[in-house]
Order: sequence, then C-alpha cells, then structure tokens
Amino acid sequence: MANPFGITLSRAWTDWTAKQGLSETVAAALYLISEGRKADEIVAKLTPGDLKRFIEVLQQWPDHFPRGALAAVRDSKPTSSSSSSSSSSLAPLYAALVAERTEAAARAPAPALAPAPAPARAPRRDGEPVLRVEGLNHYYGEGEARNQVLFNNNIEVPAGQLVVMTGPSGAGKTTLLGLIGALRSVREGTIEVLGRDLSRLGAGDLVEVRRDIGFIFQMHNLFDALSAFENVKMAAQLGDAPKAELWRRGTGILQRLGLGHRIGYKPRFLSGGERQRVAIGRALVNRPRLVLADEPTAALDRDSTMNVIRLLKQTAVEDGAAVMMVTHDHRIIDAADRLVHMVDGRIMSDVVLHDALRICEFLRPIELFKTLTPRQLTDVAEKMSKRHYDAGETIIRKGDLGTEFFLVSDGEVEVIRADQEVARLAAGNFFGEVALISGEPRNATVVARTPVDTFVLGKSEFEAALASSQSFRDQLYGIYFTRQ
Repeated sequence: MANPFGITLSRAWTDWTAKQGLSETVAAALYLISEGRKADEIVAKLTPGDLKRFIEVLQQWPDHFPRGALAAVRDSKPTSSSSSSSSSSLAPLYAALVAERTEAAARAPAPALAPAPAPARAPRRDGEPVLRVEGLNHYYGEGEARNQVLFNNNIEVPAGQLVVMTGPSGAGKTTLLGLIGALRSVREGTIEVLGRDLSRLGAGDLVEVRRDIGFIFQMHNLFDALSAFENVKMAAQLGDAPKAELWRRGTGILQRLGLGHRIGYKPRFLSGGERQRVAIGRALVNRPRLVLADEPTAALDRDSTMNVIRLLKQTAVEDGAAVMMVTHDHRIIDAADRLVHMVDGRIMSDVVLHDALRICEFLRPIELFKTLTPRQLTDVAEKMSKRHYDAGETIIRKGDLGTEFFLVSDGEVEVIRADQEVARLAAGNFFGEVALISGEPRNATVVARTPVDTFVLGKSEFEAALASSQSFRDQLYGIYFTRQ
C-alpha cells in the first residue's frame, strides 16, 4: 500500500514496522521523524488513527528516535489541509494517550525490548589460546625491492584478555593486526586463530575464520546509503542470528554505545564520533571470539571512550573473547590486562599488567627488595613469571643446574638435604639463589608441601637485578653465605 509521503522504505525498516503491526503510513512517518523531518509536515498527512499509533511508538521506544521528537509531535499543529477531525491541537490527544498508557502500565508491565539471545558459538578446546603467533616475519616486494616490516614476532593471547598494543607510527602494529585478521597472507611464521593455522587455510575457510573476528578500523567505513541500524544489521546477517532477532540485537548494541536515539540516522547526519561508535557496534554485534581494533577511540570524547572500553572489557570477560587493540590513547591503558610495545617491526616488551603490578606490591615489603628503587622493582617484576606447583611436586632437585630464582607467592615448600627436611618456606620467602650465585649444581631439593604459587626469575634477569643495585647484591650475598 502506498504511503502519503511518496517515499520508498528500506527492507529493514518495513520488516521491523510490519512486526509491530504498523501501517505503511506510520512506518513512513517514523522513518521521516528519524531523518529529522519537521513534525508539522508529518502530522499533516496522518489520519487520527495513524497519528495515535505514531505517538504510541514514539512513547514506547523514545531512545530510538531523535531527542525531542515526541515533544515536537505533541506541540505540532496540523495544516489547513488536514482532516477536520485532526484540526485542533494535538495536546489533548497526547494527554489522553499518556493517561491511557499510564493506567495500562499500572495493570501490567510496559512492553520493553527483550535482550537478544546469544548467537551459537563454536566449541573451544579447554586451555586453547584464542590467538597464537610464532616466528612471524613479513615483508613487501621481492628481490632487491624486498622490504621487511615484521621480524620474528611471537605472542599468545588467551580468552578473556584485553591487550593494548603501543608503539611509534610505522612500528608494524597495523600490519600485524591485518595478518592476524586474515586480511593479508602469512609469508613466514605461524598464526593460529581459534586453533586454525591461517597459512594452511583456503579462501573459503578463511572467510569462516573472519566470521569469528570483529574488526574495528581507523576509518569507520560505513555504507552512506544505510542507517546506523542497517549498517549494524548487515554485519548481524553474516552471523547465525534468527531473522526475527536482528532488530533486537542491532538496536541493543547501539543503545549500549549511547546511540539509541540515532538508529535511523544515516552516516552523513552523524558526528565523527557517532560514526565510529556505529562501526564498533557493527564489529561487536555477533559477539566475536577475537576483536581486532585499530585506534578505535581516536575520534571519541572521554565519556564515549570509557563507554567503549567498558564494552570491550565486558566482551572479553563475559563472552570469553580476546581483544587486541592498537592505540596511542593513554586513557585506555588503565583498563588493559596486558601491554605490548612494538618498535621497528618487533615486539620489544609484553607485560601482563595485573601480574606485574601485583608482583611489585608483593615484593615491596620483603626485606630483600626494599632497597630497590621503584624503577628497579618494576624491572624485576616485569621479568618474573608466575608458576604453580601441586602438593608433592618437586620444584628443584639436588644436583641439577641452577637456572631460576624462586619467590613463594602462596603456599609452603620444604627444603630437603640428605633425605631430611631442613627448612620450610612460606609466602615471601625465596630459594634457588645459591646455585645461581656459585655456578654450582643445586645443593638441595625443594618440594611443594601444599599447592604453591611462585614468581620465577630467569638466570639472566637475576644477574641483571644483581648488577642494578649494590644494596640488593649485598643483601643477597649475605643470605647466600648463611645458606651454605
């Protein structure tokens, strides 16, 4: 049935309005109000019945339409060409509708958008990292024109982790993201996404892998002819959501990004920050297993940035996704679980922030580490790794070469010599330094009495710590001589 406005509606808009039992005229009116058309012009062409339904929809979903749309319709007056039944002010009709809906709300809960169901997820093997990169090299050109841009990079990212990647421009961060996202072909090395080696996959299989990846690019790359909702819906259609859920899922993610009142707006009517948030919604609507984001907050103000970071963090924690984000925005680092720094095509540092900060706090009150400066303490903490041992498990064995220094974080160990227990060490105690200092084999066996968590420092890092602080070295040597 033709509408009095003479416009052709998109399939997405007609699908949704049909599900709500709306006439084509009301559907067209809602579209025009979402596009910013003046309320007077719309109301002039509505019958009383369509007008009533039009206002009901604006009341039911106020966040889906421009701010002030409902008030504008309420205060508008029809033109002289309108039917006589609608020639008076709309205020009485609006007041009657409010009273009617208020009374109905007292009798039953008001209708609301139900949360979209989670899309079906492919099974994941326990303990499998979402991303594994090993020995990755990449270059452009061949022969004398060959220009290598990535050098022997290695990284592994588990589910639930938000990784922030920093580094100067030209460091290779965007190239690395493109390779991980299967947007470029792997030349040398290995990239595994969800257990699948990208270099061994054909074109069809790569497409399937990309369905589990959410991409957020520096440029929003929205389709200008589509509304915010339609841009997001297009991505949702690539997933496995039932057709009936596309509206709920698309509007749900846009609402969470603060764009509930902009769902019907096309990109040209949105600010740069709003367009970028639509792009973020498009990337997250299918709850991807891996999110790759290249400067996602560059065009956003502080509040929008924090909102996006909360959503990405929630995606990692609640959905079990891995998020890898390139950014120069220092506001984001506080939310990161891990900080990776690239320089000249190489991953130069890779620090799990939570563990490093916790190790610093743990080391600070221990007598051995009290004399270290904050910088020295941080350097030691960043180089320590966490390791767990079950009760009864041997941690070091007498006669073995000493390659690691151990600090007990939780639990208790026993030190054994000549089949006799000579000491018990609990949280805050350390062991393994004797063989590292003397260069001789281990002089005792250490066994976990209870489940034990330790912080471990390798030999080269241990020697660097000794060299960095005279007081640290003096204290450690004093303890060394008492343990001989």
